[in-house]
Amino acid sequence: MKSIIGNELINFLNYAHDEYHAVDYLKRKLNENSFIELKEEEDFKLLPGLSYYIIRNGNSIIAFKIPKVIKEVKFNIVAAHTDSPVFKIKENPSLIDESYERIKVEGYGGMIISTFLDRPLSFSGRIIVSKDNEIYSKLVDDDKATMIIPNVAIHQNGEINTTFQYNIQNDLNALFSCNNDVHFLDYITKFCDENEKIIGYDLNLYLREKASYVGMDDEFICGPKLDDLSSLYGGFAGFLKSNPINSIPVMVGFYNEETGSSSYSGADSDFLTNTLKRISKRFDSSYQSYEKAMKKSFLISADNAHAIHPNHPEKSDNKNKCYLNKGIVLKFNSSMNYTTDALSGSLIKKINEMINLPTQIFFNRSDVRGGGTLGSISMSHSSILSCDIGLPQLAMHSAFETMGSEDIIYMVSLIETFMSLDLKISDGTIKITTTNKIKNKVL
Repeated sequence: MKSIIGNELINFLNYAHDEYHAVDYLKRKLNENSFIELKEEEDFKLLPGLSYYIIRNGNSIIAFKIPKVIKEVKFNIVAAHTDSPVFKIKENPSLIDESYERIKVEGYGGMIISTFLDRPLSFSGRIIVSKDNEIYSKLVDDDKATMIIPNVAIHQNGEINTTFQYNIQNDLNALFSCNNDVHFLDYITKFCDENEKIIGYDLNLYLREKASYVGMDDEFICGPKLDDLSSLYGGFAGFLKSNPINSIPVMVGFYNEETGSSSYSGADSDFLTNTLKRISKRFDSSYQSYEKAMKKSFLISADNAHAIHPNHPEKSDNKNKCYLNKGIVLKFNSSMNYTTDALSGSLIKKINEMINLPTQIFFNRSDVRGGGTLGSISMSHSSILSCDIGLPQLAMHSAFETMGSEDIIYMVSLIETFMSLDLKISDGTIKITTTNKIKNKVL
């Protein structure tokens, strides 16, 4: 089913070929909605009724709205991630032999390798340039099918469909050119202005195939990087539509979730913690303002979940199956790879009940470990009641993934409502105040 938000998601996916362009797209959306950009190296001058955002390293972003009236400092937070599994271009990238120029790449995250081969590729990201005594970043997107990673023919690799395993060092170099006069490092200088010199880059390969609707009734959205750009965009769209009563809504897009979050702009950094501390101090001058705010706040970690596979339903838990176009997935794990517990999960169930949305429950099979998300990592810095949700999808970490076109509508509605609630949290109890007809519900 086509929708306005589905169309917007597809536009986002077709622009955000890397984490830097994802953040740039969101920045432009925030600017269109009168958000004010803050710099971490400067004082935060925050006023009630205004909205703000901060970008770190070009690949992570935090946005928040200050209500017109603040009775107490507390936060309704949604966190997603800007990165996806890709191939990154190495420094000294060119391999020139047998009349070919190939580009050396390194795997980032746990991708399904075979899905990146034999498909037109381009590259995007940022280049670091110097001019005079200044070093700065420039976004680049070649927007041209300049590369391909060719498979070995089945006649020369009889194990391609059986026991063959790809080796990234040897098998995944991208074919760039047969023109030995212009090499890759010469080619990318076209992005430079006069007197600029490239001294570094963060460049990813990406598929030229565009995201689009698929299915008899357009019931699927298929494209690259649905994990986690679909939850990221759904979170930001709901955040922009929200009308906070008292709590401060915060939307976060972290980098490096796919590789452990331990980076300058990942969930394991001080980015979110420092931002929340600075907001807390601005509107509550007490010594323990931040600590008090954390115990009155709630965090949703939004990262996609596995839908039941049409060809392999046995891969899912037989009592907790998740389907495309059947609603947001609430994710549980007894080892706390997901942060949801009975109390925090009940809030999501209750919100969905209030606005007539379905809720799906996800558990991994008991004999499968499964993956984790950024929620538990964020909580290690800011201990806060939290849960994990996601959009159900197929082929996670493929170069081209599949989700339900209706589920993004559910995501936006849930996040918009959550961001607009005034939550009163104490040990084992959550009281919900809303401007809707349903008020003062106690869990």
